[in-house]
Amino acid sequence: MPKGGRIIMLSSGASKIPENGDQLFSYSCGKAAMDAVSRNLASLWSIKYGVTVNSISVGATLTESLQMAMEMMGPEWKVMLENFSLLKRIGSVDEVAQIVAFVASPQASWITGNQIPANGGGLSVLQS
Repeated sequence: MPKGGRIIMLSSGASKIPENGDQLFSYSCGKAAMDAVSRNLASLWSIKYGVTVNSISVGATLTESLQMAMEMMGPEWKVMLENFSLLKRIGSVDEVAQIVAFVASPQASWITGNQIPANGGGLSVLQS
């Protein structure tokens, strides 16, 4: 990878909060491990190779998978996801893509070793 390259990992807010239930346990642990890998690679590769490494903590985003899950879980689940965001809505794929594009851009050359939130403020209390 050339100097100034970017490694961007897509994580989740689930890496920061305890999940209630067996179904999300492995997912949450995997995303937390990815965040740790991102931070550690940044500490190694940013200095040695001039490559930035970050993870983007994606909140509820209206993908085909989430649409199917909302249909299975019912309208209460959709409302719960919307209420998790300070914007009281589910994000769009384009909104997340724009954040990824920024982190990949030259303007983000000073950002490395971070977990960047893309969650409508859903984790604002955890980011202090």
